[in-house]
Amino acid sequence: MEIYQGIGLDNKRCQIEDDYAFGDLCINCQTYGLTSMLRLLDIRANWTPTILEHFMEFSNASIPETVNVLVAFIDIQGLRTISDALKDPVKLFSFLDSWAKIVIKEVEGTDGKVLKFIGDECLIVFPDQSADSGIQTLLSAKRKVEKYFKSLGYANKVRITAHYGEAAIGEFGAGTCRNLDVIGETVNTAAGLGRGEHRGQLIISSQAFRKLSPVTRKRFHKYTPPIVYLAEDE
Repeated sequence: MEIYQGIGLDNKRCQIEDDYAFGDLCINCQTYGLTSMLRLLDIRANWTPTILEHFMEFSNASIPETVNVLVAFIDIQGLRTISDALKDPVKLFSFLDSWAKIVIKEVEGTDGKVLKFIGDECLIVFPDQSADSGIQTLLSAKRKVEKYFKSLGYANKVRITAHYGEAAIGEFGAGTCRNLDVIGETVNTAAGLGRGEHRGQLIISSQAFRKLSPVTRKRFHKYTPPIVYLAEDE
């Protein structure tokens, strides 16, 4: 433990004896507790969006970082038909809550993160090294969500778009509304991928496709223009 005391990754020394360094930050061990500090030091060399969230859990610091990530959007196609069938907003609320739980369970079992839901849409992010497994997770989530819809008598599909690239990730907002978020052109590209076409499919950009393993690539076919890759129906 002594080896890390007061020394950052750039060899700058902290000003206080009880401070420990994380990157170019100095964090006081007495303030955050020894256990939290040990966990911080253990993960200091693996800076990913998931790690960033863990760090914020300990320090409450706002440290936006530019990282390479896989960003994905999921939305339910034709929600209006379900809403009209249910009629009761409480029933619709329960329906959307159930679909959200399926997505969260799939993603949170990996090192991905569901950042937010807005009704029938959600935003998900996966760290660089998990782009391939992230796409597999999205395929699995799509399959399970649509199976749930079918069990209720609905033929609705979900449309998923995913793009890989650089984005800023960090805490956003204030007070109880301050949460982890991702911002940048990569997010905008993911949101507009396919220009609204290819309803009910999983659509990925060429940048995301290049991050896939040979086995996962076989599940997609190329579509132009513009160039996107669509997952084959199972």
